[in-house]
Amino acid sequence: MNFDFQNRSRRKITIFLGLSLLAVVCGPRASAVTAYETPPGGWASRTYGLSARVEYFVTQANYDNVRGSYSRLPNENKFSTIQSTFRGRYNFTTKFSTFAGLGLGYSQATDNVYHKTNSQITEVFGGANWLLHRQYFRIVPEVLVSIPMHPTDPNQTEPMTSDGVPYIRSGLFAHKPFRKFRLGAFGGFHIPLSDLGTRFAYEVTADMRLFSIVTLGGGISGYETFLADRSTRESRLQTAQRANAGSFRYYAFEPALIEARGWIGFRPDRTLWIRVGLAKTLNGIDTAEGFSITGSISFNPQPPTVVRTSAPQRYKYIRPDESSAQRSFEPDTEDVDYDLFESEEAEVLPSSGEDALDQTEKLLEKKNRSK
Repeated sequence: MNFDFQNRSRRKITIFLGLSLLAVVCGPRASAVTAYETPPGGWASRTYGLSARVEYFVTQANYDNVRGSYSRLPNENKFSTIQSTFRGRYNFTTKFSTFAGLGLGYSQATDNVYHKTNSQITEVFGGANWLLHRQYFRIVPEVLVSIPMHPTDPNQTEPMTSDGVPYIRSGLFAHKPFRKFRLGAFGGFHIPLSDLGTRFAYEVTADMRLFSIVTLGGGISGYETFLADRSTRESRLQTAQRANAGSFRYYAFEPALIEARGWIGFRPDRTLWIRVGLAKTLNGIDTAEGFSITGSISFNPQPPTVVRTSAPQRYKYIRPDESSAQRSFEPDTEDVDYDLFESEEAEVLPSSGEDALDQTEKLLEKKNRSK
């Protein structure tokens, strides 16, 4: 049993690494889906998870400093970027999980004089999740700390691959799985440890199962700057013109954004989920207007004994005055159709054999009293 599980895990890890490499190499053709990577719906203790996300973004306009309008970049300038993130997760208990990873970035800026490119490791990060509430829906807080590998210089001329500042992100993920779909939400604070303004970030998503292994999803995400930037708009504009062909994609002055996302997923089981999709900016202030091609893959293997579907045989309850059928009675749960979304509830705190035995005893005693 364990040997087969290890073989299956090795095959899935091979697929995961292959698709992740393909995403990084191919960029736009195999390119994250949700704006914020959602923790697994449930996890077993002493297990691990792997994920990779890629997003290709292209823009030729900036939103103005008044919400509701945008302006083209001068001279038909163009800015595009590919961001890749790789994350590893380890689950210490059923309620506490940690993760770490790194980001890769590639940017291209084109104006009427120069065609510039830049590629580099953008950040290393680490963080933790813990299960706060699970009765009616899942609430999972998260704390993430990021350190830039190439801090932004306001006087640089090479294209930016990120904001290039250290930051802390803290927030709450919430989701509710149903039989055929799942609702999710995120709200939190993006706190740069620099002169950039602090932002409130949010996202609302929904996933539904179309076929046995195909999912469809979408959502709205965005952020608002609510603590003032310690620089000036003119200074940030000059930096953008030197480095990013005028684009406010990164290192912008007090930006705000609303964005729509949609994706289609391939989920053969509860351990592997591959998604590709599109994203389009809807509105904003002092940020880039454009669209994205997105993709992600996550692999969260589970031990074969995480979900128990029946009580252990050694705990059979036998009464001498019961019929043969009643003496061997056990809850019949083998034929339960665990759904891709709904089954995530069972991964966190699976029922024990003793719980199933207690239920059996209570049922038999109730039947005896009714006679």
